[in-house]
Amino acid sequence: MPDPAPPIRPVHAAAAVLAGAALTAAAGLAVPDPLPFTATVLQRETSPAVYRPFGEAGDPEPVEVLLVRTLSLSGADHRLRLGHDADAYFHEVTVPEATGSDGPPGIASVDWGEEEITVRLESGHAVGVPASSAVGHR
Repeated sequence: MPDPAPPIRPVHAAAAVLAGAALTAAAGLAVPDPLPFTATVLQRETSPAVYRPFGEAGDPEPVEVLLVRTLSLSGADHRLRLGHDADAYFHEVTVPEATGSDGPPGIASVDWGEEEITVRLESGHAVGVPASSAVGHR
């Protein structure tokens, strides 16, 4: 029985490849910069080396607080990442949108308490995080 489908001609295959490349290039131009699902560190604060990562067993180390803007399909938001190496392993807290600032939030100061780390924003708001959440290498 003969095959009812005609063979694909090289001209049609080349046209399909070119059309696909053109669509890919056009889609690349329409994507906003930076790409969605990215995180950008806006600000970094580092404590003195006073937090012990392993209770009483380890030497004191500094803790970092990073202010990060994350982009996703739902838009941008800002988060605080706290940890000994906050780029790689961290405790994350979302900065509330109702901080009263028109632009992105900024860190005004950080109070490095023994029990709680308090991040004060430029808007006057503060976010408290238990120090135990930011301390430790897990």
